[in-house]
Amino acid sequence: MAMRQTPLTCSGHTRPVVDLAFSGITPYGYFLISACKDGKPMLRQGDTGDWIGTFLGHKGAVWGATLNKDASKAATAAADFTAKVWDAVSGDELMTLAHKHIVKTVDFTQDSNYLLTGGQDKLLRIYDLNKPEAEPKEISGHTSGIKKALWCSEDKQILSADDKTVRLWDHATMTEVKSLNFNMSVSSMEYIPEGEILVITYGRSIAFHSAVSLDPIKSFEAPATINSASLHPEKEFLVAGGEDFKLYKYDYNSGEELESYKGHFGPIHCVRFSPDGELYASGSEDGTLRLWQTVVGKTYGLWKCVLPEEDSAELAKPKLGFPETTEEELDLSWISKIQVNHPAVLRRAEQIQARRTVKKEWQAAWLLKAVTFIDLTTLSGDDTSSNIQRLCYKAKYPIREDLLKALNMHDKGITTAAVCVYPARVCDAVKALQAAGCAIPVASVATGFPAGQTHLKTRLEEIRLAVEDGAAEIDVVINRSLVLTGRWEALYDEIRQFRKACGEAHLKTILATGELGSLTNVYKASMIAMMAGSDFIKTSTGKETVNATFPVAIVMLRAIRDFFWKTGNKIGFKPAGGIRSAKDSLAWLSLVKEELGDEWLKPELFRIGASTLLSDIERQIYHHVTGRYAAYHDLPMS
Repeated sequence: MAMRQTPLTCSGHTRPVVDLAFSGITPYGYFLISACKDGKPMLRQGDTGDWIGTFLGHKGAVWGATLNKDASKAATAAADFTAKVWDAVSGDELMTLAHKHIVKTVDFTQDSNYLLTGGQDKLLRIYDLNKPEAEPKEISGHTSGIKKALWCSEDKQILSADDKTVRLWDHATMTEVKSLNFNMSVSSMEYIPEGEILVITYGRSIAFHSAVSLDPIKSFEAPATINSASLHPEKEFLVAGGEDFKLYKYDYNSGEELESYKGHFGPIHCVRFSPDGELYASGSEDGTLRLWQTVVGKTYGLWKCVLPEEDSAELAKPKLGFPETTEEELDLSWISKIQVNHPAVLRRAEQIQARRTVKKEWQAAWLLKAVTFIDLTTLSGDDTSSNIQRLCYKAKYPIREDLLKALNMHDKGITTAAVCVYPARVCDAVKALQAAGCAIPVASVATGFPAGQTHLKTRLEEIRLAVEDGAAEIDVVINRSLVLTGRWEALYDEIRQFRKACGEAHLKTILATGELGSLTNVYKASMIAMMAGSDFIKTSTGKETVNATFPVAIVMLRAIRDFFWKTGNKIGFKPAGGIRSAKDSLAWLSLVKEELGDEWLKPELFRIGASTLLSDIERQIYHHVTGRYAAYHDLPMS
């Protein structure tokens, strides 16, 4: 039985992670440092990813970071025109080295007495750390900004890379020995002391050269643009990552691709093997680091290999201590330890909302895509069979035929994702859709919507009746008091019963986040709902004072992401309440795309609960086609 790669996710950064480095093996293990555009490099335990501390002091993005061999010192390179040297044990700043431009790379000599820097001013600088007041030695010769600079050959030589050139320098004479030119931009460079091997990535190519002479050894071609690659210490494997969000693992000797898998929710900027070769780390545009096993299933760090008693011949499965969802093994003690970084969530929400939306034909395309995610909803006390029929007709024909023809989209079968009604109106909706000859699913709210305060027996029976009447999806509401009082096992048990009552119908669990009290509670409730078997988690009923908001959505999307990485199960997301304008819908699509990736942008994993949104989308499509806005009565909801 093949084992699935299960990474350890290291959160904490709020912007893209652009560089990382391991220390050597010390009596206390080995350590990992990460550089990030948030300006806050972080130190972690290398084999577990546990956060140790953050180096505070830079006033701009940090582009490079490294540790000396024994992890007693750290160095960072930043956009604030400085490189800094830190005490890696206490976290104290030891010295600030001023530059005339952005610094991109730093590297210690083996004895930690000298620091090499390079950056946008095209100069290599060598600082004597025992004489901080002395001027650095400078090496000129690069014609563009320096991306990477490394000591090599026992610190007798220096390797440096700018946009399309890699150069080898003699340390003693400060002169260039040899250079390599490439026809495209060099994206990364790694030096392997054992064997004097230089790993260079550019475009889709991963090239290996002698670090002594720069003579070529071999090269591989990857399926996508590669940003970084790393060679195993024993030169058995190579890992690489890049623009397609994937990690690739190759046999170094044969060049055979051994495995590939989606590594992150954004482009991968950096990968490095640990000094013992047992794992490799990756950093990404999505703001996270991930640790991956070189040999999947091996007991190491936080990965535990457990041999099942019932079949000792079966391969053991890696366990991360994440709770199972069976009643026999349920342990929710970890829930109480969860905390959400509220300021960081708000900053992320502000970034999303401040962005300009797409325009012209791209906007029209995104809006048509948004239509296919809408659960077209009516949840009013005056609903009748006739207005349910009109709603279902609109679900089948959401955009006027002449507008779709003008966009050459009339034959694409564009409909809304579902129709959402009260349980008593499920039969009306099913009949109307059958009469219209379409297979749009009917969703029904249930379990005492919107308050969820009726008896559990009544709520379960409401689900069963809706399913019997033909509902393919059930939007249940949780009892918010269970969250507010921290009764997580009771919440889990309740949703498990909802899951059982739904049978084959999809279960969408409404958290009513505006009434949960905190973002931490939102994350906890999201995780419990997914563990209990929900197919979707949904923000709101639309009846609360506060409904779908970006901070809440970010927390829920991160919970979905964490759950996916820990279990391999993809859970859908549905914001609902207050999403009324076409511009709003574009922002929500953008958020889901950035947080979870394109694979979540399909009706099976993303929905928008709305009643009036469709009218504004159709109005914007009308404007794109005709150049003028229609009155709402020209584009009726039915």
